[in-house]
Amino acid sequence: MKPPKILHKLMETGRNYSFPKQTWRRSGSCPQGTIPIRRIPTGPGNEIANRTDPPFFSYGRPSPAVTNEKFQANGKLEIAAAYGVYGPYHGTSAAIPIWKVEVEPNEFCMNYLLIASPHDRSFTPIKGKDPPDINNQIAVGIANDGGGKSNCLNQECGFIQTSNQFALGGTFQKDSTVGGDLYFVHVALYRVTGPAVWWLSVNNVPIGYFDPGMFPVPFIESFHNEMGGRVLDTRPGGRHTMTRMGSGMYASAGLDNSASIAFYMAINNNGGDQVDNPINAIVTNPKCYDVKVFGRDLNRPGFDVAYGGPGGYCCDE
Repeated sequence: MKPPKILHKLMETGRNYSFPKQTWRRSGSCPQGTIPIRRIPTGPGNEIANRTDPPFFSYGRPSPAVTNEKFQANGKLEIAAAYGVYGPYHGTSAAIPIWKVEVEPNEFCMNYLLIASPHDRSFTPIKGKDPPDINNQIAVGIANDGGGKSNCLNQECGFIQTSNQFALGGTFQKDSTVGGDLYFVHVALYRVTGPAVWWLSVNNVPIGYFDPGMFPVPFIESFHNEMGGRVLDTRPGGRHTMTRMGSGMYASAGLDNSASIAFYMAINNNGGDQVDNPINAIVTNPKCYDVKVFGRDLNRPGFDVAYGGPGGYCCDE
């Protein structure tokens, strides 16, 4: 399938925003007509390497019940995120931060952008109000566990890769530092008029699309655009996890210190850019992790959303 025309063009980066290449590109490139495949190393010492590296992933969740059951069996899913409900949307785009943090065994830390739509196609949407359910979902982001505890990653769930420029699950060459250089991956999820096919672009390169048959009902448009961070807390030793979200700092630390989704934009149902204020929030444990919308980006159209936190034993107090 030929990718549609990209709706979002990657803008000139400011002095604090950089978009690094993936690590494997240091060794060359893949021939035309092929795609890069990430091979996970095995053996002593690689468990930690796989857990703390921040690979890019994309996944669809036709039914969150499977994912939620898995989370409940292994721990509690902590969320600090903002979301917009001023659709219907035909997509979204944003810059997702790259942070490298230590993650407890069998857990993950995720920075993500998600679109969702109800199963019930007969409902009447009300701008600013949550839809009755958001069981059709597609998300992209950065995960610090190699995707080991997230459901339906990369090509496992109907994602068809068409580009040889990015390896799903591959690491990036640089990581952000608190108060220093910030590194991002710019992603866009979008569809155009015609068949309900959702495309994914990375740094303005369309890399593939999601098979429409992966969803139990047609995923025509989204009514819930969500962005922020997630941590799986398995309560190691019977106490709250030490796994940090984002940079490990609260959103109140500001955009240069906490993790942030940069210049979030929606795509409206006419295919045009929509400056969309994600005024709603999901925070499951404010003692540990929080989120704050900082308003419009100073250099580009769109909104900036900071989130994160240190985790730790104080979360139980």
